[in-house]
Amino acid sequence: MITILPVGEPDKSKYLQGTGIREDACELLLMKDKEDVLGGVAVTIENSELLLLKLFVEGADLSALTAEQRFMADSLLRAAASYGANQYAYRIISEQKEGADFFRGEGFALDDSGRMVLPTSAIVKICKES
Repeated sequence: MITILPVGEPDKSKYLQGTGIREDACELLLMKDKEDVLGGVAVTIENSELLLLKLFVEGADLSALTAEQRFMADSLLRAAASYGANQYAYRIISEQKEGADFFRGEGFALDDSGRMVLPTSAIVKICKES
């Protein structure tokens, strides 16, 4: 069974090592098939925005994904968006240069500062109670 869940140590250190991302300043959601890590996404909430710090699929280049790898990347993005929606983030921002075509394909657009931006509502539908 495939899961996408927040992780702590030692996984957090292992997957963020060398990225420049502070472990104490983000959440790391890992996609696993039993114990095998398939990919992950590091996120943080800042000013009611979900910042995608790093999205990765194991063994893949985000700019050249196979259909299966694209499905995994899309699933990680949706898990991150859901996490953000639960934290009241109204939009998702990615400054990750790798995979710009993937992000554009998911609906992200460049804003005036060169960041890829997408309203959270484009991925997560918020149901209002009546």
